[in-house]
Amino acid sequence: TDVEVVTLWMLSTDNFDRPEHELKPLLGIIENTVRNLAADGRWRVHHVGTLDLLPPETQTVLKEAQEATSDIDGIIVNVA
Repeated sequence: TDVEVVTLWMLSTDNFDRPEHELKPLLGIIENTVRNLAADGRWRVHHVGTLDLLPPETQTVLKEAQEATSDIDGIIVNVA
């Protein structure tokens, strides 16, 4: 394939102004998507942005996915 890098813009800082009952499901979608990408074994997941703005669970999911996929020779998926 000619595509080497894809960026998924999952969350903007504007979303942090949302009430928790709206933000929490969005974070869950991000976590599930990142877990699925990592489990697939075809993508190298790379988080982009300031992790410390995110809740600890979301930070952990992003870090673990990046570590678990660091040796995969596939398309890099930036999660922003």
